[in-house]
Amino acid sequence: MNESVQKFINHLNEYKKLMEKIVKEVREKINPENENKENIVINGMKFSLRQIQGEIMDISSLIQFLEKDKKEVRQEHYIYQRFSSLVMHLENVSFNATDKANIIFYIIEKNYSYAQEKNMIHNIIDINKFKEFYAPEMDAMQFAQVMKKIDFFRIGNASEDTLSSQERIIKDAIKKAIEATKERDQLFMKLHALIQEHYLSKQDSFNKTDLKYINFALQKLLNNSSICAITIRSLEKSLEKRILNQKKKDAPKILKKENNYNYKALEKEVSEVIELKDMYPKRPLSLKEKIYYLSILTRMNVNKEERFQFLRNCEMLKKEIVELEEYQNILNRLRYYEESVGLQSEIQSIEECLIEMTKTNPQTEEYLMWEEILKDILKKIEHWIPKNYEFEEEAVRLLLLPKEDQNE
Repeated sequence: MNESVQKFINHLNEYKKLMEKIVKEVREKINPENENKENIVINGMKFSLRQIQGEIMDISSLIQFLEKDKKEVRQEHYIYQRFSSLVMHLENVSFNATDKANIIFYIIEKNYSYAQEKNMIHNIIDINKFKEFYAPEMDAMQFAQVMKKIDFFRIGNASEDTLSSQERIIKDAIKKAIEATKERDQLFMKLHALIQEHYLSKQDSFNKTDLKYINFALQKLLNNSSICAITIRSLEKSLEKRILNQKKKDAPKILKKENNYNYKALEKEVSEVIELKDMYPKRPLSLKEKIYYLSILTRMNVNKEERFQFLRNCEMLKKEIVELEEYQNILNRLRYYEESVGLQSEIQSIEECLIEMTKTNPQTEEYLMWEEILKDILKKIEHWIPKNYEFEEEAVRLLLLPKEDQNE
């Protein structure tokens, strides 16, 4: 059990104690005949005692599922299904995104593991449905006591001639409950299987494509709640960190200093375009030109702060874009940050604009319309791009690789 889950169990136990205290105080003040008519106000919302008792049982069930290992957990808790209740608790607790994601995946992994071990993927028992067929008249507390005495796995898999008359009634209710929710439950476990395949089985190697499958499954399981977005963002940050670490690992060794002759030639070339005293460009530069002159500064062993000053100054002296090639270069830069910033839909829109522009003659009304849409998108997302110049540095690294390495 990880620390996030233990923190959550502690929170649930405290919340359960509070609910039990409320129930006890209310029962001491009212006539037992009216206890299910009595409204209790919690956080501005009204609840009956029966509702609160049901909530206490839900919490108890969740705690037991989280705490017990495979050998200890009772059969009725092998598959946890009440994700709506789980979402409510996670939305109301002040845990960080990583903690909440850890809790979600702990439950999904445990569900999947139990289902595989007991071959229960198509035989999940919805306890509420079972109650509906077996004991609809019981309240939550009564039903909870009955549940403690039922061995679902044994009764569900035993032949009828080995069961008592009461156990046969239980077995019949189990069959009806399973059949009533069979289609839903098959989907429920297929969603678990998707997350198992695309995340739980490859937590150190999942990629952007895997995230799409994980997001789809979580949206279904968590009913499009805010917890889904929080969990996906936590995974995105993990992926960003892994990609960044890999890039650092793959980075080339510090370039050897150019010999004196080459240094002078490079200095002469770059001085025609850049004022080396303040790293200010003498004219607006395209993205391709910025990368080229940045590579020269790198070869000259100009320090990082001065190189970045050059890039900042270039932003102050922007070049009017007039060529499709420049738009394509900008698109490549955006793709570099696609995973870390979440630019998928914007990049798709830019690609559509460029396709339309390539099919149209420049300066026509249609071309200018698509270009205007494109510029609006670029303006909108400009401030989303990190000011760490990681793309430019990476582009320079690739540009300065030996030709044989570039072809690998």
